[in-house]
Amino acid sequence: MDSKFLIKINYVLFAFLFIFRCAYFNTFYNAEKSFVSAQKIIENSQLLDNSKISSEAETLLDNTIKNAKIVIKKYPNSKYIEKAYLLIGLSMFYKERYESSIKNLEKIITSADSEITSEAYLWIAFSYLKLNNNEKVTYYINKLEKSKLDSENL
Repeated sequence: MDSKFLIKINYVLFAFLFIFRCAYFNTFYNAEKSFVSAQKIIENSQLLDNSKISSEAETLLDNTIKNAKIVIKKYPNSKYIEKAYLLIGLSMFYKERYESSIKNLEKIITSADSEITSEAYLWIAFSYLKLNNNEKVTYYINKLEKSKLDSENL
């Protein structure tokens, strides 16, 4: 084969790998960005009359869930998988879908990252608190590694 042809193939392969890598990072970044924006809206606004979050925050949480699910489905070996499940779990919590929140957070309680594990335990406990299941709240609170939580979560 011609060496110029091989060089062109290498460029094409490199470009493909670069674009592929950027696409999955971009998808996770968009999920994270939507979540942070929704969280700011929720924290800085009063709840509506029926204790629901604003439609803008709801839309941002839906975008978070959608993008995080894309990361999980298309890039199952990504280093962002656990964070994607965390974002889904937290988004479901804010949407008051506590069972779905628990289901997603339980997928990461065995994480090698103890901070993710602790945050998952905390939000699972909080979800059970909202569901009035005090036995489960106590169980998950006792599992927490409080030293791994940031000041906001404490």
